[in-house]
Amino acid sequence: SFIFFFFLFFLFSSIFQGSFLSFAQEEEEEPMSTSASASTSTPCPASPPPPPKRAKVTELRYAAREPSVSKINAFLQRASESPDLECLRLDKGYWSAEKVVDALVKCPKLEKLFICKHPMCAQAVDFDKILLHVADHHPSLRLLAIMGYQNCLSPHAHDMAYMLTNNTTLTTLILEGLNGDGHMDLMLHPLAKDNRTLRRLALCRMHLSADSCDAIAKMLQENTTLEYLDLSENPLGDLGCLLIAEANRGVKQLILQGCEIGDAGVYHLARMVERTVVTKLDLLDNAEI
Repeated sequence: SFIFFFFLFFLFSSIFQGSFLSFAQEEEEEPMSTSASASTSTPCPASPPPPPKRAKVTELRYAAREPSVSKINAFLQRASESPDLECLRLDKGYWSAEKVVDALVKCPKLEKLFICKHPMCAQAVDFDKILLHVADHHPSLRLLAIMGYQNCLSPHAHDMAYMLTNNTTLTTLILEGLNGDGHMDLMLHPLAKDNRTLRRLALCRMHLSADSCDAIAKMLQENTTLEYLDLSENPLGDLGCLLIAEANRGVKQLILQGCEIGDAGVYHLARMVERTVVTKLDLLDNAEI
């Protein structure tokens, strides 16, 4: 009987110890299986894609039928955020000189600047800051066009002369619609003495008479770099043509559309063509010819 009880005790001990060991192994293996399943079921988060590159903006143009101040300010803000801008056209708007200059400061690659007044805008733009900036702080500018601002050249002729004296990169200057009669001597003086970079000059619809042609003639006698001159829609008359024809030395393209030229003016221009290097002479819209 003792042996029988000892045998039962040994049997139950073995069974209990085996159950405890199997239970302990299950407790140790369960978290491992859980972590493994979690690692397989939850993928690693993907790295965010790189931000898209902004397209390079090289030209901006504003032309609205009914411009608003908010839209104009937004446009100039966009221009200031475009460091690769090469051409800026401010067409028919209410342009603030201060905000235009602020935009120009942030466009170091700008080569062409067009400023055109809106027909409904009676207020003239203060060009002092723009001209001074072009003269001293914008070495990349090649073309400057100011159009549609009547009666504003008179107070800014000195600043225009300063710009032409100090700027060494501008090759094209377009002034259209400004009243410049009587102020050409001051404005064009640098082209006779200091400026050797300007190649193309347009002074259209500026009410220039034969008196202004005297200042233009003095400039042409001294200037050696100007190749293109447009004086269209100015009442130059035959006397103005005589002054320009006798003074021209190096201008190759001369545009005189709608300048009230008669037969006498044509005669003087024809003699000019014979003795100079003129390759283009445009005399359209002169009714007296």
